[in-house]
Amino acid sequence: MMSDGALKDLSDAELVALAERRESRRDALSAIYDRYERRVLRFCAGELREKDHALDAAHDAFASLTAHFVGGGHLQNPAALGAYLRTIAHRACMTYMRGGTPGKGMPMTDTQSCSSTPATTEPASAARTLP
Repeated sequence: MMSDGALKDLSDAELVALAERRESRRDALSAIYDRYERRVLRFCAGELREKDHALDAAHDAFASLTAHFVGGGHLQNPAALGAYLRTIAHRACMTYMRGGTPGKGMPMTDTQSCSSTPATTEPASAARTLP
């Protein structure tokens, strides 16, 4: 277990590498959440304009990222973690706006390319890798 201070000093790529390893995943995901929680929530609030809905969508974004790593997934460009999270958050918001149910987690799929340009037409289902 690494100290919170040590994790805060790590780059996104280093945190992703730790999140990909089972033995360090919990600490790494906690550090990722601490680093990005406000940004993701602010983004979701801007998209949805309603605090409770934004909280649900932000939760879904982090739940999706967690499920991705727990499922053995990797990020093609670990240094772009912020862009990946924004894309996942955008998809969570779009699901909510289309009448989907927030707060249920949204696993990424192989067909959902996770880039800084969000694609929102693919269905959500379980996956192993993100491009």
